[in-house]
Amino acid sequence: FQPSVARVDTGQLPLAPEGLSVDQLGWDVYQRVMDDQKYRPSWAMLKRLNRANVKLMLGVWGAPGQFTDDGTRRGQLRPEYIDKYVEYYSAVVDYLVNRQGISVWSATVMNEPDGGDGTLIPPDDFLEVARRLGPALARYGVKLYGPDTASAANALPYVRRLLDEPDVLTYFDAIATHEYFVDHAVAQLRDEVRAAGVELPIYVPEYTSFRFGALDRGQETTNEIGH
Repeated sequence: FQPSVARVDTGQLPLAPEGLSVDQLGWDVYQRVMDDQKYRPSWAMLKRLNRANVKLMLGVWGAPGQFTDDGTRRGQLRPEYIDKYVEYYSAVVDYLVNRQGISVWSATVMNEPDGGDGTLIPPDDFLEVARRLGPALARYGVKLYGPDTASAANALPYVRRLLDEPDVLTYFDAIATHEYFVDHAVAQLRDEVRAAGVELPIYVPEYTSFRFGALDRGQETTNEIGH
């Protein structure tokens, strides 16, 4: 098995202590968390992928709860904390690139910002996050991918906003969506992107269907082919 691209995650939880206030969070705090010994096997895996010339698509699973409306990583990102989220993300990438010597090809704006397993970011706010995150990560040679929603159908409003803003889209090197449902909108997503004259690769980095049983939730798979 010799993949040319691999989507890898920094971890399901934000790399930030829960007991601190927004004002107490910052660059050094995030990087101290990443320096914890329990994460070293993960960084070693990323280095191994680098040695095999596999392009890394980095997944970040959410913003610190201090930045959301309900105090959890699955809450909605508060617009006034977009810059704080960009700082958090930049600290994560800086640690990987400069502290660990890892090459990252592309990074998601947010894992499942449509209310899936990540911080909720509506399409208009998503565009603004990408507008600020793009140049911040470009300093490390890292571009963006997304919208990384839970389905292609949910990706459409995000992608349409991106297609209307070519200056933001220049920071992307891939369009990507998950597909956990059976609405079959992947082809529509592809067609709309291509009709706009955008030739970025389109990836589906996560896919299955809960309609046939969710193994991660302890359910039996009732239709293995469908699953």
